[in-house]
Amino acid sequence: IMKYFLYIKIVILFSFFSISYSQTIDYSKPDTIQKNEINSSIIHYRYVYNSIPWNINIIEINSTDKNYSILSVKSSNKIHNSREKVSDIVKRNRNKNITIGINADFFYPDGDIVNNQISEGEFVKGIKSNRSQIAFTFSNEPFINIFSFSGKLILKDNKEISIDALNQKRGFDSIVIYNKYWGNSTNTGGSGIEYVFIPIDSTIANKPFRAVIKSILDSNATITNNQYVLSASDNKKNTTLSSLQINDTILISLNIQPDINNVKELVGGLPQIIKDGINIAHLQALKEGANEKFSLTRHPRTAIGYSRDKAKLYLITVDGRQKCSAGMTLNELSEFMLFLGCYNALNLDGGGSTTLVINDKIINYPSDLTGERPVGNALLIISN
Repeated sequence: IMKYFLYIKIVILFSFFSISYSQTIDYSKPDTIQKNEINSSIIHYRYVYNSIPWNINIIEINSTDKNYSILSVKSSNKIHNSREKVSDIVKRNRNKNITIGINADFFYPDGDIVNNQISEGEFVKGIKSNRSQIAFTFSNEPFINIFSFSGKLILKDNKEISIDALNQKRGFDSIVIYNKYWGNSTNTGGSGIEYVFIPIDSTIANKPFRAVIKSILDSNATITNNQYVLSASDNKKNTTLSSLQINDTILISLNIQPDINNVKELVGGLPQIIKDGINIAHLQALKEGANEKFSLTRHPRTAIGYSRDKAKLYLITVDGRQKCSAGMTLNELSEFMLFLGCYNALNLDGGGSTTLVINDKIINYPSDLTGERPVGNALLIISN
């Protein structure tokens, strides 16, 4: 009997939430619309739907106007022990004339981001990935795809050695590149071999650059702002790497695949929710490793998308877990962004991380009881 009543209770609860989530929503009829023209390129809208309720902030950017640029910033400018509030990231970069700041990728408790990141053309983190990301070229053209890192060292005899990751803990059988974002040292410990080198050319992603080897160590190499370190595990050091010597010039290629020419900024998310004008949120979330609850429960959300002709870029925050705003499912978020005119869109980290800053002021209502949550990285819009 107890099992029967428990079953009935579960069915009733499930039915209640199914009904409340499946109501027909006319996104074109919010109860309130507020509009604020921030500058010639950027408009801020606030849509309020009382019946749900929803409090939604929309940043619409005219991509054809070149009076702005996009910058991705790693919290505290380092991989580990690095969480930082979006408002503090904006303040730290105030000299760059920041207009908008919004949280970006999912992150681990110590602030390490889950996915790849490129900032001003330079890799912050490079890994193999099965999650969607958004990239921008130097001309602000956006692309959403599942990007993965690939790297190689090219020797004088044109032999190529694969590089497994960038700013990732070195495994037993791997070769990893480290730069300033990793910290003051590779912190590898044990045996192996490390080549400290200084680039001669620009280190922009997807463009090979020359570098000169300055020192060779077993482990724990020091990293300075202008140095990189190639770190190989013990079983790799007696391969073709053993021929490298101090003052040798090497060729390094650090790439994001699929290839994008002139990639300037890149951050991760999960999942792509609109592809070529079609709502793919639920199935793509499962494909990228999210569970059903993540997709089907209303949460605070942050998202980014763009129109078919890429003339409009949209940044979205949806408040949630509050009386004034319930949050959205991924399907609702996707449908709302389709209504706005997005042809491709990506869900970013949400929940308590959801934060939108305009001109140094937090515009949305973060859901954590303690207020704004420190995050792993952010996207900034700069007025030129």
